[in-house]
Amino acid sequence: MKIDINNSDYLDGTYHLSLKTERSSKEISAKDLVQELDDKTYSLYDIQDMNVIINNNDCSDSFFQDICEQLREDGLVFQTNAGHINQGVDNATIITLDMQYNAGASTLLFAPYNNTRIGYSDSLVLAMDASFRHNYPINTKILTGKVGFRKNEDGSIMHLVPTETEEDLDENANVSFVTISLGTNHSDAKTVAKSIEGGLIRQKNYLEHFDTGSDLIYRADAGEEVSVVANYFGSSINRLCQVNHIKDLDLLETRTIINPDVVQIYAFDATRDYSYHDEKNKTL
Repeated sequence: MKIDINNSDYLDGTYHLSLKTERSSKEISAKDLVQELDDKTYSLYDIQDMNVIINNNDCSDSFFQDICEQLREDGLVFQTNAGHINQGVDNATIITLDMQYNAGASTLLFAPYNNTRIGYSDSLVLAMDASFRHNYPINTKILTGKVGFRKNEDGSIMHLVPTETEEDLDENANVSFVTISLGTNHSDAKTVAKSIEGGLIRQKNYLEHFDTGSDLIYRADAGEEVSVVANYFGSSINRLCQVNHIKDLDLLETRTIINPDVVQIYAFDATRDYSYHDEKNKTL
C-alpha cells in the first residue's frame, strides 16, 4: 500500500496518517508505520533496477575514482560518466559530483530548476540530503538552481540557471538526477560513498511506500504569492511558512520551497539509521 502524502491527514500532537485506499480507510500512528516499514532490510542488489550513473562534473579525478572504487567494493552496480550526459538517456538515476561550485564546508544539493520535470528527482534530492546529514555533522542545503545570469527571449534576465546535468537531459526524459556539490569538509571518499549508498536506499524505500506522483520541491519565483505555493502543495500557509522558515506571508523571494509533508516521511529523516547489505549479505 502506498501513502499519498498530499491526501494524508495530519492531526496536531498525535501525528496520525490516514491511509486511503479505494475500498477502505485505515488510521494508524505514524510511529507504528515507521516501525512496520523499517522492518525490511534492503541491499545494494535491490537498487540495481535504478540504473545508477555516477557523473563527474568538476570533481577531482582521483577523488572521484576513490569514491567509485569504494562503491564497487561495497557491491553497488553502476556506470560512470565524465561531464555532459547523453540526451538520449532514460530510466536512469544520475548522481553528479561537483567540487568547484561550492567553496564552503556545507554540501549543496541541486534539485530540478524546472518545476514541471518528470521523474523522481525531488525525492532523490531529499534522500541524499538526509543521508549526507546523517553521516556528516555539518549542514546541507537544497537549491533549485545555480547562481548565474542568462537573458531570456523576452529580454528579462535570469539570476538562477539549471545545473549542467539538467540542461543536458531531455526535458521529457524519465530520469531522476541530483547534483551534489561537496563542501571543503568532504575529503573522505569512503564516507561520501556511504552517503550516496544510503541516499539510494532511502530513495528505494520512498519509491516503494509512497505516492511518487507527489511534488516535494518547488522553485518559487520572486514576487510569487505564498498562498499560491501553499495551494500547490495542498498545505496551509502557516504550515508552509513554519517548515520553510518563511517570514513574509504575502510575497516570496526567489527560493526553494519544500513540501511541508516531507518532515513526516521517515526516508528523509536524517536521524534515522538505514542499515543495508550487499549481495554477499555483508552488513554495511
